[in-house]
Amino acid sequence: MKHIIKHTITLSIMASAFLFLVSCESTEPEPVQEQPVIQQEQPKAETENAEYNKAISKISGEAVSLNTYEADLAAIQATIAELDAVMTKRDFQKWQTYVEPDSITYWKNPSHLAKASSLLPRKDVKVKNLMDYFNYIFIPARVDHKVEHIRYVNPNSVKAVQVKDDETEVVYYNFVKSKGKWLVQLPTID
Repeated sequence: MKHIIKHTITLSIMASAFLFLVSCESTEPEPVQEQPVIQQEQPKAETENAEYNKAISKISGEAVSLNTYEADLAAIQATIAELDAVMTKRDFQKWQTYVEPDSITYWKNPSHLAKASSLLPRKDVKVKNLMDYFNYIFIPARVDHKVEHIRYVNPNSVKAVQVKDDETEVVYYNFVKSKGKWLVQLPTID
């Protein structure tokens, strides 16, 4: 009988242990399911920084901060929008207020105007004065072109460019800063 009691106690302990183990939750961690990686577009800040880096890439020595770049870009884009309206109205008097004085002086020179005439595709058109330059050279070279980017030559000189699909940059305006205002610097004939 002692043997049967001992055997019953052992079976009871084993049954209790079995029930205890069965009733416990597994402590093993669940397998981690991999989430698919979703490719997102570059954040706007990264794109802007890439454009900023292109804009300042030709400057040596002096630096242009990101804030200055953003302010200059906004000012130049606003000036280009105003120039578009001036060109649409063919408002020569207003146009002159956007052009730096040295460029006006240069293009009033009759020899420069004569040379410009000789370079025009239409040989029947003569550039006799600054108003002719505005009508026959300045407007046709810039009308219907969207200019969204700038490239610094130095902190006070900028090229306003259009970037083509093949990454080619076409310069439509040169600007110089004079007394805190961006003015058009007309190209010269070499």
